[in-house]
Amino acid sequence: MEGCELKFTDDALNAIARKALDKGTGARGLRSIIEQVMLDIMYDLPSQPKGSKIVITDDIVNGNRKRYEVPDSKSA
Repeated sequence: MEGCELKFTDDALNAIARKALDKGTGARGLRSIIEQVMLDIMYDLPSQPKGSKIVITDDIVNGNRKRYEVPDSKSA
């Protein structure tokens, strides 16, 4: 996928699961939540340099942060 790596932190995965539980949804609910989180990434990904690492955190899932992080390749 555009030569980039996508990572969800453990806290992000827990936040996604909590949202699905709060909504009382199953697998389709999980999919919907992930799609919502990934919306910006789907549009921005083609412009990212090849080899970028995109990190999704719980702050992003919970809406406390609007953007995902692309760490400096030297620190990744």
